[in-house]
Amino acid sequence: MRRFEEIPEDSFYSRQTLVEGYQYVEMRDGTTLAVMVRAPLGQSLADGPFPTVIEYSGYDPANPGELEANSLLASALGYATVGVNMRGSGCSGGVFDLFDLPTTADGYDSVEVVGRQSWVPGGRVGMIGISFSGISQLFVAGGVLRISLRFYRSR
Repeated sequence: MRRFEEIPEDSFYSRQTLVEGYQYVEMRDGTTLAVMVRAPLGQSLADGPFPTVIEYSGYDPANPGELEANSLLASALGYATVGVNMRGSGCSGGVFDLFDLPTTADGYDSVEVVGRQSWVPGGRVGMIGISFSGISQLFVAGGVLRISLRFYRSR
């Protein structure tokens, strides 16, 4: 089992394939998070690649029955969208702990998995959201920086 401070090997991310629809993605500690993948409006992932954005929050962006307004707008603008329910929210495993290291490491892992999908051009993804899902982007970025600094200092 990995510690949250440890960045997994590339193979950990690249072995996870995401398809259109509702599914789960594995985090570095084995916890699974609920994910909803949608192609841009009127298209399928097979029509890609597409610019891709992630909405990451505890407000159930992976709910297959409800599309968050941010994701709907992005989808209408030609983006593939990936809704990720934070640890301990919706149908995601684990215990919810607002912006602690597990939450930021999960955000990092989610971006890495999504970026390795064949329908994502050049492995580049963005994050979208307002309020909670907007703030989560800052914590993920801060966590990425913190994890990366520890990783490079230990080399």
